[in-house]
Amino acid sequence: PADTVGVNESRDTGGSIDEAAGASASALEEVLLTEELETPLSAWNLWFCGNEKRQIPPLKNVSAGELKPGQSNTKRRSDVKFLVKCFEQHINNVLADKDADERDTELRRFEELKRGTGVRRMFRESQEIFVKYESSFYSWINVDSGYSFRRGQLKWNTFVKKLRKKFKKNSGSSASSR
Repeated sequence: PADTVGVNESRDTGGSIDEAAGASASALEEVLLTEELETPLSAWNLWFCGNEKRQIPPLKNVSAGELKPGQSNTKRRSDVKFLVKCFEQHINNVLADKDADERDTELRRFEELKRGTGVRRMFRESQEIFVKYESSFYSWINVDSGYSFRRGQLKWNTFVKKLRKKFKKNSGSSASSR
């Protein structure tokens, strides 16, 4: 289910905004994020786009208190937020070496994604942005490690542990190998 996360389409439920928010809130109380997070890409999409099919709004708009009670959901949301923060920093570091036009275009695209304009477009943009920078992001994580990250082969919690370790090691220095 993770690689299909966020396939959002506009729809008119016929109800009020308050009814739709109530439906999302009750759906959130049943969601275990550990079931939704299979890959970094699924986490990225869930953060920005949510999962309309499962009535999960974008995690960036959800507080930890709105999720099903339990340490697992709180920790997973924190992990997703951390991934997004690291990936955003990586994008900025990669773009620092680009010409001004390319950098401005990419930063504008990312800002639009963060603002959440256009539901269908958001999912496509989310996918495109992540895929464009994922190889260099994974390479950065593996610098100086004894083994390599093979996409799809590390479990989500293992990936985040590795990312936190790398981030801590490089705190104060650039988060990207150039």
